[in-house]
Amino acid sequence: MIECIKICLFFILSPERSVTVFSNGTLRIVQLTEKDGGHYLCMFQRPNGEDMELFQVEVLMTPPKIKHLGSAQKRVTYGENVQVDCVASGLPDPEVSWSLPDGTIINNALQSDDSGTRFRRYVMFAEKPSFAMPNIEILPIKQDGTTITWTLPNGLVLDKPQTIGRTTFLSNGTLQLREVATFDRGTYVCQAMNTFGSSTLSYPVAVTVYPPRITNALPSITRVHRGSPVTLNCIAAGIPKPEITWTLPGRTTLVPNNRFTAQGGIHMTVEGSLVIKDPMLMNSGIYKCNAKNPLGRCLNELYLTIIRM
Repeated sequence: MIECIKICLFFILSPERSVTVFSNGTLRIVQLTEKDGGHYLCMFQRPNGEDMELFQVEVLMTPPKIKHLGSAQKRVTYGENVQVDCVASGLPDPEVSWSLPDGTIINNALQSDDSGTRFRRYVMFAEKPSFAMPNIEILPIKQDGTTITWTLPNGLVLDKPQTIGRTTFLSNGTLQLREVATFDRGTYVCQAMNTFGSSTLSYPVAVTVYPPRITNALPSITRVHRGSPVTLNCIAAGIPKPEITWTLPGRTTLVPNNRFTAQGGIHMTVEGSLVIKDPMLMNSGIYKCNAKNPLGRCLNELYLTIIRM
């Protein structure tokens, strides 16, 4: 007998992307972006049950970074040529641009002043086209940094590094959520602001959950000879991973790696299988496999008969 109780089930929200599923089960996504990163759940059915596999896809991206080459301040004499290199790295490749003090394109020689030499301030920045959160340096004067705020799905706004419950806003701008639950799903909005303006990026978060289900079929009656070791398997799928326990005929409940020696050395393995090393006639009875996670539970039972040689 199989009895499954389901509490609730949430589905992954599919983005509007070019997604293809082939007849062999392969999933193809064209032109990945950072929004395609996350968990992908594959579920399939077989004649003897169903199973699932969870895949995590990480889209590799790095923010723009400018490599400093030599001194941050350059002193040149009137009439000389000056060259300032800007080497930027990032994934995808960042766009590099220069902004001069007067807003015009740089010439080969600087204009004169009364002293014959002068300091010039240059603004150098590299930016990622999709999300303008520049790494800015103003030379030689100091420039205020970028301010980052996070807006949570419940409307709470975090404008400085802090920890509220399971949510932490780190000093580097990263938002961390610990022990994610179904009510954490929603859209998280990051806003970056500096003297050049502001930019906003939204992160839809779908929490993937699935109630437990025992995927292997247990026979209703199992017969073994007295003294012959027997292993009863119980395989369950679900997200979060279900906890498996066994209830013995005497209503004793076993958990993995908890030995129970009063009835012939019965114990559970870490995989959830029940092992009876030396079954005796008194071990006959109903054995129940229980799989449970926060979304519900699933029960499967069999009758084990120990027969004489």
